[in-house]
Amino acid sequence: MRVVVRLWTVYHNLVMSKSKQSTRQPVSDCRAAGTVEGGLSGLAAGVLLIAMTVFAYSPVYNAGFVWDDDDYVYENPLLTSPDGLRRIWTTAQSPQYYPLVFTTFWIEYRLWGVSAGGYHIVNVLLHAINAVLIWRLLRRMGFGGAYVVALIFALHPVHVESVAWITERKNVLSALFYLLSIKSYLRFEATERRRWYATALLLFMLGLLAKTVICTLPVVLLLLRWWRRQPIGIRHVLRLVPFAVAGGIMGVVTVLYEHHNVLHGAYGAHWALSVPERVIVAGRALWFYIGKLLWPSPLVFNYPRWRIETVEPLAWLWPLAAVLVAIALWALRNRWGRGFAIAACFTVITLSPALGFVNVAPMRFSFVADHFQYVASIGVIASVVALAGVLIQYASQSFKAHTRRSSIRALGIVLTAVVVVALGTLTYRQACLYRNVEDLWRHTIQYNPGSWLARGNLGVLLRRRGDLDEATQHFQYILDHCAAWPEPQVQAHTNLGHIRRLQGEYEKAVHLYEQALAAMPNKHEARFSLGVTYFALDAYEEAEREYRRYLEDNPDDARAHFNLALTLEAQERPSEAEARYHEALRFDPQLALAHIKLAGLYLRQDHPEQAENHYLAAMELRPRNVDSRVQYADFLESLGRGQEAIELLQAGLSLDPKSKQLKSALAALEGVESESPPD
Repeated sequence: MRVVVRLWTVYHNLVMSKSKQSTRQPVSDCRAAGTVEGGLSGLAAGVLLIAMTVFAYSPVYNAGFVWDDDDYVYENPLLTSPDGLRRIWTTAQSPQYYPLVFTTFWIEYRLWGVSAGGYHIVNVLLHAINAVLIWRLLRRMGFGGAYVVALIFALHPVHVESVAWITERKNVLSALFYLLSIKSYLRFEATERRRWYATALLLFMLGLLAKTVICTLPVVLLLLRWWRRQPIGIRHVLRLVPFAVAGGIMGVVTVLYEHHNVLHGAYGAHWALSVPERVIVAGRALWFYIGKLLWPSPLVFNYPRWRIETVEPLAWLWPLAAVLVAIALWALRNRWGRGFAIAACFTVITLSPALGFVNVAPMRFSFVADHFQYVASIGVIASVVALAGVLIQYASQSFKAHTRRSSIRALGIVLTAVVVVALGTLTYRQACLYRNVEDLWRHTIQYNPGSWLARGNLGVLLRRRGDLDEATQHFQYILDHCAAWPEPQVQAHTNLGHIRRLQGEYEKAVHLYEQALAAMPNKHEARFSLGVTYFALDAYEEAEREYRRYLEDNPDDARAHFNLALTLEAQERPSEAEARYHEALRFDPQLALAHIKLAGLYLRQDHPEQAENHYLAAMELRPRNVDSRVQYADFLESLGRGQEAIELLQAGLSLDPKSKQLKSALAALEGVESESPPD
């Protein structure tokens, strides 16, 4: 213990002692030629920035949930269970281990439940606050075009995916703490007050608990110090060691979580890339992101997954171009200033977790996604604004000296207004795609016809809606054009099996499910559905076999226990069926149908008291369920308790006055009662 205390004392004295050189005067060599803030006060400029952001994203306020939002929000059991908040922080049961994100969802679930509008509004407000923080930070560091950068960041359509997609709360929330951490650390450097250091570290750790993509912050802080021409000594590096340790730990946690938990694990053929292939992916991805910032059209939810060929010389142009630009920026740093080199370094470093060197789950669909560059885009935007300022200043040299300043400002305001209106319009249009998931998938297919992610999910949506012909077309397209990967093939076979089963073609459905299982034996959905199909064919032994195999890998699935119980009951094995019904209720106490089946089972075994207990339990769980109410009424009538049966049905009619089944059952019972002889 003494050794630990002594080491901490040495570390504290080394890194926390006040620097002899003042850091209060930041120096910037990357200024734009003025700002569009003009005579606006700081408060008015901030309000205007937030208002423009809120207006540009107005289509999402009435939008619904899209892909992955079910697992993250409206079907997430951690948001509804009594111990959900504890499990969010202490278990690996969340889709990803970002407990701060799920804590916000847990709170909001209690405010607006499964109404998507509330979650969308929070995302938009977080994005607007991030834009304000970017403005204030860049202004603090002496960047003349800070407000323009913030405007473009707030209204750039490439950020719609991060803001309009509820699941990407991860981006906007982690960026908030990232920017606040930078702000606090700059205050620490200016004042040498330890409370600001502690605040910066705490905010950074909170950001990591929202998304670990911000783990590169320690390097960014050193870059910002170099940009402001402040010395970087061993003391300044050691101060960032706790930040690096926290980022490294959370980075490892995320990698392990991605590998084992997310989308069945980030491993397999999708991620089997050699080092040269990853270098090509990184180079191409870097230029892809820059290109989308400079020309944001089209923006697609799922971009095509590139084929990487290391033997093609042209493939190496992407990383080679990046290296040449980096060398040029470094060589010209004294002539052009450090700002452009810093912006390039910031972009590459911040993007590095998403450039393909680390396996992440979305790489099975594409190597790139708009939401990967949410924070990294600041570097490119700042560079473009600075370059525009330089060009405007150069163009103004032809004007007379006394008109030069006003002309520069007017030209800057006009150019900014044009860009802001254009970007805001594109953002508004892009946000409209997130009103419902069907529009999102159709737009994706329009620009990426080979997207098996979009076709598969749209097919499922159409199948559930009853549009079986169009759903079949999408699944057949996957079978015909996506043969390189087994996963989409299995998905297509399984869903085509569902369609054939819905159409009553059970033999064809069995064949399709078996094809899916031949490609991926652990495809649980196909095995479960195969059991359902065998049951429909009265092949009870085969159905039992498939359900038992399914339960080997999914022992806590209440549906499987219930279906196995039905199969056992059909084979006249009541004691085994009874045990399985109870297992189903153990894993899902809300399964009212299991109570109904147990009631019928006990009734046939001449155990009326136990049967009534289960009828009552079913009624308590689902008071509006007509079938269970009618069955319970028949049970009461069989026991000579006709009046209770009538009252039960009358209570049901008060809940559902239009139910013909309840009216018919009640009429039959009242007829029996009226024909009974008086006592």
